[in-house]
Amino acid sequence: MKTPSPFWSGTAAEVGAAQQRAWRAAWEPFHARLHAEGNRRIDAARVRQLVALLETWAPDWLIEAEAFAGEHLEGYLDDQCRRLQPDPHTLAEANCSTLLALGRATADGAPLLLKIRDEAPHPQIRFRRKVGATRAVLTGTNLGNLGIAQMANDAGLVGANNTGGPLKECSGEVGLNDCLVLRLIAETCATCAEAVRLLERLAAARALGNGGYARGMIFLLADATGRGVIAECSRTEVAVREVTDGVCGRTNHFLLPEMGALGDPARNREIAVQSSLERYDRLMKLARELPTLSPERLMEISRDTAGTYPLCQSASTLPWRTVSSWVHRVRPVPQPPQSWCCDTAPVDGRYVPDSSCQTP
Repeated sequence: MKTPSPFWSGTAAEVGAAQQRAWRAAWEPFHARLHAEGNRRIDAARVRQLVALLETWAPDWLIEAEAFAGEHLEGYLDDQCRRLQPDPHTLAEANCSTLLALGRATADGAPLLLKIRDEAPHPQIRFRRKVGATRAVLTGTNLGNLGIAQMANDAGLVGANNTGGPLKECSGEVGLNDCLVLRLIAETCATCAEAVRLLERLAAARALGNGGYARGMIFLLADATGRGVIAECSRTEVAVREVTDGVCGRTNHFLLPEMGALGDPARNREIAVQSSLERYDRLMKLARELPTLSPERLMEISRDTAGTYPLCQSASTLPWRTVSSWVHRVRPVPQPPQSWCCDTAPVDGRYVPDSSCQTP
């Protein structure tokens, strides 16, 4: 049985107003709690920097944000800068696991993407959205996030973002965080090659932010041509590997040698890094034990609870939880990707097929 996500299509103001009617009643108390923690004050200077970036790269998002947040707009935009500051919540935002399978590694040759999302246990939403002339996108994220955590768009491109490895540079400069960058890719790109060019333009313009305080960002993407890419990014550098056959995965540390000089080995004892190392080894072990991968087999991997830092974390022993998991299967255009979502930790819930990202 399909459980379609809500679909909003129209101008930025119309889409923002639709989201306001659907979610603002739930978002307002959540937003109030965020700002009450530690008596946190809005950093107006940082908000102005973010507004300037959005005016350059995605001006419609500001219109959408204002329609959604209204008189709370400044605080809403301040929330989008939160992950760039030293903050106790940073630990809980650095624990996603993503697997990409292409070519002979899949049962029928169709590219597959698994995104297991670990996050502070904030409310989650999933929806389809088409703002103006941008691409229609099926996605999910946490309530109050202007960006997105995973996606499939109407060009057949699918993708996920992960927090990257710890960086030596601890810049407080505002940039587009990993969720905002993934949304920009989803709404403007049709192929992996286009997405890489966009990342390179963002890096050259110093528009990239961090995936968490002093942490980079990682993107795994696959498109309707059967190609995939892994991109590991700092604020100014983008390292890319193209994938056309086999299985590759990422958790929350960098593996490409180009990023080695930018990393901070002094932070390797942090729980976020130890979790990343353990989850990566487990993710790749499970994937390589199977002769070929299918959506159902990826769903089984996402339910794995072995180890100190499991792929599927549903207990309350760590600061983060597995809040959702998605599987996407890419098909040649004009067929849209197939998508399945579990709205909680997969060991506690079930996957359901979601509606396609194409406009009804």
